[in-house]
Amino acid sequence: MSHDMKILVIGHSYGLDGAAMLLKKCARHWVDDLGWRVDGLKLTETDAFQIQEMVDHGITPLANANPNDYDLVFVNTLLVMHTIAQVKLEVPAVLWVHEGETVLHNYTGNLGQWSATFAKYSQIIFQTRWQSDVIYKSLVYKIPPERIKIIPNGVRDLSAWLPKTPKPTPQSETKVITLGSLTSRKRPQDVAIAVAQLAQSLAISVDFVGDMSRLSSIGEDFIRYKEKNLPCHHWIGPLKPEAALTQLAQADLYCSPSADESYPLAPMEAAALRVPIVMTDLAPYPYIGWQHEHNCLLYPVGDIPALQNALRRMATEPALRQRLIDNAWEFVSGRAESACIDSLTEQLKQLG
Repeated sequence: MSHDMKILVIGHSYGLDGAAMLLKKCARHWVDDLGWRVDGLKLTETDAFQIQEMVDHGITPLANANPNDYDLVFVNTLLVMHTIAQVKLEVPAVLWVHEGETVLHNYTGNLGQWSATFAKYSQIIFQTRWQSDVIYKSLVYKIPPERIKIIPNGVRDLSAWLPKTPKPTPQSETKVITLGSLTSRKRPQDVAIAVAQLAQSLAISVDFVGDMSRLSSIGEDFIRYKEKNLPCHHWIGPLKPEAALTQLAQADLYCSPSADESYPLAPMEAAALRVPIVMTDLAPYPYIGWQHEHNCLLYPVGDIPALQNALRRMATEPALRQRLIDNAWEFVSGRAESACIDSLTEQLKQLG
């Protein structure tokens, strides 16, 4: 692999979502530590913030590019996997898959086209066996096994964000936090309703941290509900990663009501910050290592009474909180972000 390797990265976003942030961290490593050149293709409307994020992470923004002018093409997420479908590739191409089920449910085209597009890639990187062996099995089963790699996500050292003294069990008010865009897939309405109902008998509130530009996907009823601005609801909006980590570290409880995830970073960050976790019981979580009653509490998607029960238990059972905190922290301690980036980089080196 030459020191001056040129990579073209193609992403649906260069903003604050998990897939984009992982890509940017990889790019920073490739540019700073390996001396590679990384150009980034902007396929959709890219605002000034995203452009600056690209530049800050060593990525040169481009409106157009010929993939064959590079040593390697790196495609981040299935949302843009078809970009090079019609290009006669003369260089290796890598596809990094971050998605779970939703992208297939929302796709109305011929799945045979998906299979053909998958087959064009020199290597496909999944985060879990759930993706490769369950969700996308019918699309990749003809691809030689050596072209499919499993690289789990990791979390960086967050000790700088930890409180100087361990946080006691919540006494005055339980502060819940949920991180992620407010969209129908993420189901923020569930935790909003659950906390509002609990607040009638328990001191509890929830901070919503994430992009709110797609509230309409949830429905007009939710928009009207949000506009009530109940005292137990704090609509914070999007924050840069450092500010979001500060907010998370100050919380008593992290909650993810999402209906679909593949390998989310937020619960791993919560665990690294010793914040206990309540999440929906999603299919990929056993493949990752999340276990109900061992390192988190899980509940069925959309089951608000079950969510209320989990939140109440976290707020009122100190022994449960401590056990989940300790076990989750031990789990993520073995999942370093640097190991993820190094493993992915090694795959790229082998293709060069």
